[in-house]
Amino acid sequence: MEQSDERSNHLARLASVLARSYGLVVRIQGTPTKRHPHVNNPHSNASLSADVLCLDGPDGWYFSWSSKQPIGSVDDLTAVSAKVMTVLRPVEGSS
Repeated sequence: MEQSDERSNHLARLASVLARSYGLVVRIQGTPTKRHPHVNNPHSNASLSADVLCLDGPDGWYFSWSSKQPIGSVDDLTAVSAKVMTVLRPVEGSS
């Protein structure tokens, strides 16, 4: 499998979990070699959104924030999606 195909597969899996489990809106953006999901929380009045990258590192594929801070392995979608939701959860009283 080509690297861009593998990246796209990982991103599609994450997007599916985020949408299905948390109701987040996910749009895959970028070029085939630099695709990333832009994740938005439609349940908040605030504009809560984040870009998530999928990178191939020395220990395998992983997700990171656009700041290059790792979120977690592509093999642990439950933990990664929970971290994304934690970041995009509105502060109580702000929505």
